Amino acid sequence: LIKENTANKGGGIFTVWSSTIFDSITVTQNIANYGGGVYTSLFNSGQQYPDFKHMLITDNKANDQGGGLYLYESDALLLNLTIYGNSASEGDGIRLDRSDPTITNTILWNNNSEAISKYASSPIITYSDVEGGYSGEGNIDADPLFCNDEADIYTLMEDSPCVGMGSNGENIGAYEVE
Repeated sequence: LIKENTANKGGGIFTVWSSTIFDSITVTQNIANYGGGVYTSLFNSGQQYPDFKHMLITDNKANDQGGGLYLYESDALLLNLTIYGNSASEGDGIRLDRSDPTITNTILWNNNSEAISKYASSPIITYSDVEGGYSGEGNIDADPLFCNDEADIYTLMEDSPCVGMGSNGENIGAYEVE
């Protein structure tokens, strides 16, 4: 659990030139100017990018860009994430700046007003639930039906449209069915 931190970049997680695998982490209630929850950057081509897997990124705030995540020149892998309830001046859920990440089995829901903001970026987003919709194979735009998001319980209800709709029949999001 990474909670209630403050920074200029990456209130919860800040990583540069990293091939770290972040798995099964909750990043919540952090504040930064860029990347309230997570900020990642890679300036040198040919290096590996970080992987973010099975993470809940919720209730983070960026004073400027990237409430949940800010990716700058980073083609990170985002797999089975739940990005919920984040806010920023631009890119409440995710801000992409010269980044082409692969985003799969991810829920982007209830972020202040903008799920994804892009500048010179071409993400590959598939089998994800994006509020407001996003073109890509297997993507949906439907309330994910969490068990109790008001109490910060983000497991999926049995009748969630995210159950079994991910890549290879997996569930979409960070958590399984309760």
